[in-house]
Amino acid sequence: GEKEVKGDSPYGLALLGFSLFMDGLMAACQSVLKQKDTTNKITVTTNTISAYCRAPTAMETMLYINLYATFILLPASHYVGQFQRGIAMLCSNSSTKSILLLQLNLSAALGQVFIFLTIHHFSPLTCTTITTTRKFFTILLSVYKFGHVLVVWQWISIGLVFGGLYLQIAAKLFERHNGDHGGGKKKKVE
Repeated sequence: GEKEVKGDSPYGLALLGFSLFMDGLMAACQSVLKQKDTTNKITVTTNTISAYCRAPTAMETMLYINLYATFILLPASHYVGQFQRGIAMLCSNSSTKSILLLQLNLSAALGQVFIFLTIHHFSPLTCTTITTTRKFFTILLSVYKFGHVLVVWQWISIGLVFGGLYLQIAAKLFERHNGDHGGGKKKKVE
């Protein structure tokens, strides 16, 4: 039989666009949270409140995000029936499923620790660059391993992504090189 070729669904494209928007919003929020030892002043009617805020650690950020995700996703999974199916799978006597689930959870937790440490010690943009690079290498490996064929515009798109990543790395190296030799900073003239 012939395979049915399906186009991109508007719903899927909308979800992808929303995901990208939320990634950008989250990165901006994480950059603000990462600022070291800031004093925030909030004006309420006629009173000014000054509050000292320290930047959260990587583990605190991970804890709070996971708690918020739990509060949102637990009721949602219960509503759509995924929670009950998950509990039934956990209670099944299949030791193979339990071992695979444990391995999945351990690798996901370890990956999450590395993501939050990268964000904390470097920046959300560096983390995005690493994850994007990993995703594109996964795509290329899948294309090679399973014999998929990419059309010209798909190869051009892959080239643009890797070109953008290369330019970002080159710009950082160029900035560091000029900063070390005094070329990147100008002296203030009074």
